Amino acid sequence: MSVLVALSPLEAMRRIREMGSTGKLSPLPYTMMSVNGSLWLAYGILTQDVTMCVPNFFSTICGVVYLLIFSRYQRSSSSSEIYVLGGVVVTTSAVVAAFLLPRPEAIDMIGQIGSLVQVLMSSSPLVVIRDVFATKSTAAMSVGFTVASFLSCSVWTLYGVLVARDLYVWAPNFVALLAVMAQLSLFFCYGLPPKPASKHVELQDMKHVSSPQGDGGARHA
Repeated sequence: MSVLVALSPLEAMRRIREMGSTGKLSPLPYTMMSVNGSLWLAYGILTQDVTMCVPNFFSTICGVVYLLIFSRYQRSSSSSEIYVLGGVVVTTSAVVAAFLLPRPEAIDMIGQIGSLVQVLMSSSPLVVIRDVFATKSTAAMSVGFTVASFLSCSVWTLYGVLVARDLYVWAPNFVALLAVMAQLSLFFCYGLPPKPASKHVELQDMKHVSSPQGDGGARHA
């Protein structure tokens, strides 16, 4: 399930490459993915939990690759560099400090920071909720990411309760699950995002959004 979440931005990457621009998309989701993956990878190493290490190592690599692709096609790299720098600083500081601390304190530190990042990453699509209510459309939301997040948070919640018996594993995933369920309710209320009439029309619309004169905005959840 974690792998599905990590692979969900592939469609956005394909669109970026086709139109040669990131448009109004934000690098924040990909930064959050790499930071979240690296923090939980460190937590898995500290707790000697292989089940946690493997998928989060994959998520970290995917997040870094997405950021590299984003940086390549972004017309102005300033915002991307800020997000990348912030992610590197937060992750490096937390991981280095954790491995310098005694193991119990390190586990608590990484668990607390990772829990916060996990909730923020899963809740980030809710920032468009005002636009959804105003337009009565879920066009700014990603069905694939939402469904994958729902499955992932559900499984990790069960894993934390039944297997790991770890508050830092099940609690943030349970809170994130509630946020994802709120996102799913928007699809039930307003339907799935409308599909473009054709690939040509889709690309033209995205190019319009990415132009400095465009009034609209696109966002990847």
